[in-house]
Amino acid sequence: MGFGISGPGLIPHTMYGDVIDAGQIKLKDCLDGQISGFTNFFNKIAQTVGLSLVMFLISLAGFREQQIGVVLIIEQPDSAMLMIRVIMAIAPLIFRSIGIFISN
Repeated sequence: MGFGISGPGLIPHTMYGDVIDAGQIKLKDCLDGQISGFTNFFNKIAQTVGLSLVMFLISLAGFREQQIGVVLIIEQPDSAMLMIRVIMAIAPLIFRSIGIFISN
């Protein structure tokens, strides 16, 4: 899991200084705060959409949520477990491929 998260977590932060410098050279103005704000705003939007989509997909697959004061859920249906595995395996490949395509 660390290998899959390291790229998306490291690359934007590594590129941040270069983007700031390029923006300052091209626009002849210091835009550190604006770029930082936009980066954080876009990150929050992406996290919100991503988490909502994952929760929606596993609920469609039959994921059972634990209710307070009800008998403990020991197992999830096979369809929910399959959906979780598909999301954890396929989604990173798709998004990494899109990122590679865009960066080239």
